[in-house]
This record gives sequence, C-alpha cells and structure tokens, in this order.
Amino acid sequence: MKLLQGLRDRGIEVRDQVFEEGRKYTRIYSVSIIPTKWEDVDLVMHAMKSLYEQEAFQTLLEIIEETIDDREEKFKLPVIQTPIEQAFADFVESQEIEFHLFNLHKIVPSFVMPEWTEQPISYMVLEKFCLGYPLVAWFRQRNSAVRLIIEVRPIAFPERTKLLKGIEEEGIRVRALAFEEGWRFTRIYFQEIPIEDIENSRQIARAMDQLVSSLKFQQTI
Repeated sequence: MKLLQGLRDRGIEVRDQVFEEGRKYTRIYSVSIIPTKWEDVDLVMHAMKSLYEQEAFQTLLEIIEETIDDREEKFKLPVIQTPIEQAFADFVESQEIEFHLFNLHKIVPSFVMPEWTEQPISYMVLEKFCLGYPLVAWFRQRNSAVRLIIEVRPIAFPERTKLLKGIEEEGIRVRALAFEEGWRFTRIYFQEIPIEDIENSRQIARAMDQLVSSLKFQQTI
C-alpha cells in the first residue's frame, strides 16, 4: 500500500480499486508495439528495445526508484552517500541555489531556475513531485559522463501545448509526440561531459558547473 500510494503521489496513475483488500497484482504501465513480422527475431528484438528505451518508461523507472528510496524525514538533509550526491551538494552551494529549488537525490539530483517558478497558476504541475514546477533540470551519471537534462512535466493540456509551442518557436527542438494529449514528460535539452573518474566527486562537480555555464545551456535558459 505504501509503495502504491507513493507512486500515486508522484503522478503515476493508480486506480482506487487496487487499494482494496485481497488485490495482488497491479499494472501501472502498459504500451505496445506490433512487429510487422513476428517470425523475424530482429524485428521483435528491435520492438523490445524501442519499448524499453521510450522516454515514458525510463521516467517511470526513475519515479519508482525515487519512491522506494524516499525518506520520511523530508525536512532534514539526507546523509550523503554517493559521489554524485556530494558533487551536487557542492554544485548547489557554488551556484547559490536556494534550498527549496533543488532536490538532493543519490541518482538524479535536480534543480529549477528561479525564473521557472514565476509561471501563472495554470502552469503548475498537476501531480506531486519533489519540485512542483513545470520545468526541471537534473543531472545523471551514465557510464563515464555526467548528463544535464531539462524536462517539461505534466501540466494541463492546453497550457502544456502553449508552453511547448513557445519553446519550439524559440528554436528548441520538441518531439512531435510531446503535443499529443496524455503525454506527460518531455525532455527538451540534453548535454553531457565525459569524466575520467566516476567516483571522484570533485570531477563530477566540475562537470556540473561546466554544463550549467555552457553557452548551449545559457541560450536554452
């Protein structure tokens, strides 16, 4: 029950019936691709890979992990355990990001720019997240690189379409699927910097600073 409620609090659609006593299985995600030839192993494998790499599914995995790892003591700084956590703590200090504008997470630490908090009330997210704003930036360590991503989160469909069209008109690429009703998360920015030692928090923090100070990021902002 705690797991399902935590997922619901983070915006995953969980029906009321699943909380009834005796329920054992709950489907929280479903999407399909129909291969043109089931007997073609390469086509089926490609379909599986496409399903796994879909933005919506990868976002769901991150939300599930965040839900499982969530601590009840939300107003206390968590004990820093991973190099990316330490690096992010140094990053928010050097960038002077206010406490309510970042989330220290051991895998995907995130932050919002102050100007992103000045949206009309109709642009506020429809679901509960650690940072309740329509735009969020987050870091992720993947292989031997540090990635910086900007994502549009779920807001009311008309406002979401208006926001995405405005972003697109400014020259930022927006995928066509993002304009479909029911689409919830859209990544509008991606950049990464390779590092030599993924266990070195100083190198990670330096990469974070470089990503945020890059011309590409500043122009996107």
